[in-house]
Amino acid sequence: MRQPFYPDNRIDLMERFMVDALKAGERAPEGHRVVDRYEMEKRLPLIRCPTLVIAPTADPHAYPHAGRVAAAIAGSMVIEIANGMVPLPDQLPGDRPSLSRRSAALGHPRLSNPALTRRHSIGPGVALTEPLRGS
Repeated sequence: MRQPFYPDNRIDLMERFMVDALKAGERAPEGHRVVDRYEMEKRLPLIRCPTLVIAPTADPHAYPHAGRVAAAIAGSMVIEIANGMVPLPDQLPGDRPSLSRRSAALGHPRLSNPALTRRHSIGPGVALTEPLRGS
């Protein structure tokens, strides 16, 4: 049931999920229910700090919503991670600090009009969406 959301060549990630689920026991499904009940959309506009929205392109749960999440947070940027999947933090653990440094080097733009953006590569399989200068 979860295997399609994990990389084929990373059985270790699936095993880690299974161990965590077994440790949680009967409470394991409640984590998904809590996330489902959380009304994030109402709270996103309240965020007032630089925000990097990470969009793993092969995650069918997160990727379709990344643009809307970023649009709701003034000044946010979106970074697309090519082939990133549900277990992204464990799938590519070494990439997170690098992504943060590279996006920080570009400054913290204000996305007052998310339609005025451009995409460019900031690394292998990684695209950054940022505002056009002057927007």
